[in-house]
Amino acid sequence: MIETIQNYLNYELPEIIKYNIGLFLHYVDTTVGIAPLILGIIFIFYIFYSLKVKKIQEASFDSQNMFFEDLGGIEDVEEAEEYILSYNEEIGANYTAFYEKRGKTFMLLSDNTKDSGNKLAVPLKVNEAVRRRGKKVAGYKVYNYISEDKQFLLTFYSLKTIHISKYLGFLEMILQYYETLRKGFDTNVEQQIQEHSKIISEEINEGFLGHNSFLKFMLSLVLKISKAQGLRIFSDKKDIHLGEISEKNNMQKLFYIRNTPYKMEVYAKESLTAEQLGSIGNFLELSGTFLLTLADDTEVVEKYIKFLKEATVQIETLNPNYFNHSKKVAVVAVHTAKALFLGQDNIKNIKVAALIHDIGMSGDIETLINSSNKLEENDFDAIKYHPIIGSIIIHPISNVYPIGSTIKYHHERFDGKGYPYGLKGNNIPLEAQILSFSESFIGIMGNRSYKKGLSFDDAIKEIQQMSGKAFNPVVINAFLESIDTIKKRLEKLNNKEQ
Repeated sequence: MIETIQNYLNYELPEIIKYNIGLFLHYVDTTVGIAPLILGIIFIFYIFYSLKVKKIQEASFDSQNMFFEDLGGIEDVEEAEEYILSYNEEIGANYTAFYEKRGKTFMLLSDNTKDSGNKLAVPLKVNEAVRRRGKKVAGYKVYNYISEDKQFLLTFYSLKTIHISKYLGFLEMILQYYETLRKGFDTNVEQQIQEHSKIISEEINEGFLGHNSFLKFMLSLVLKISKAQGLRIFSDKKDIHLGEISEKNNMQKLFYIRNTPYKMEVYAKESLTAEQLGSIGNFLELSGTFLLTLADDTEVVEKYIKFLKEATVQIETLNPNYFNHSKKVAVVAVHTAKALFLGQDNIKNIKVAALIHDIGMSGDIETLINSSNKLEENDFDAIKYHPIIGSIIIHPISNVYPIGSTIKYHHERFDGKGYPYGLKGNNIPLEAQILSFSESFIGIMGNRSYKKGLSFDDAIKEIQQMSGKAFNPVVINAFLESIDTIKKRLEKLNNKEQ
């Protein structure tokens, strides 16, 4: 359609005008009487040309209206993204990439550039996206359109010149419709998550964490980090013991757990150090009510994080197959996040989340993980709760470290087959997608009771086969850009194990 107009304006029309002007001048030289006739012919031609261009324009408008009508009938977000990508055919471009702004980066939502054979569609910093406009990438001219609210970016790649300015209004309509569709979808998903979360929370409170189990969970963390021999937590109605409480061990310290009726006694052969007392005190202060929101007391928060990191190390030390597991996951996650141009605060939060992502594995779940017995279905169901338990433990410091959702969703899959909520695609927070991928990659290389770990290179091959299935292709591509650095860092950690 557009080519027809361009060819007509560039080639046919100039020749017709040139010919008619020459004819007019010739007749003016020979006879003045024919001049009005020639002018009349030119006028008729002009009218004919105007009608032809108008007809082509009307056809273009009809095509755009039909496109928008079809888009308006789509209610699925992913289907809408795919249909928007096809708009490159309407404007004469070869390929399209669709982005969403997250922080200072435009993250790729979807694209149809795979057949190009070039790496056209990649995550872009906002200022980089602006700089690419009008330039060439792999031989293709780049045409960008950023929505008025700066949240979405459409990039068209074309081997020929296209007049993108003709379509700006229509492109804005498309993105506004998509944003409206997306908000409605996100609201529905959020409602479903809240309902599901309520059900799971009730199950946890009534079952796995009900009554004494959450208290035992707290005790198991304190026992690991304090190196005590026994712990007792009690109130007027409950009295729970963990470890060895006997005459051999003296009661070294009594803690009062804030916001609860509970007290905790620590039994050990030797006196606790000031650092251990402070660490335990901070942990109990924050976890006394596990849905408590903490004020911005940075010093206390850092001590709480330190406690959780040390508890995670103790958990991993008990199982040789998991030694340094969280540190390795952090290496992969941090460098993948850097390759995605995430901000420093995001990278810092991802690192902390990676180092304590399995803190919910303590207590009864830890016993199941380390068991040599065959696990029953109920056991697997309990294990699937550990991301939620981890996010509960993190909740008190969410003001300083907003990593609860990263931990809660780090076992979700890009194709929706993960747990505990079965979230799909970009409904999974990007930080959680990075952590999910990173842990899986390290898991593939690790030895387990049921399998032998793969080499670094073989693990890469396996993970690439999961692109678009278990993991976001954008995350995998970012990881692949950093594999040399990641490999060196992991080798250092492996050498420390030996």
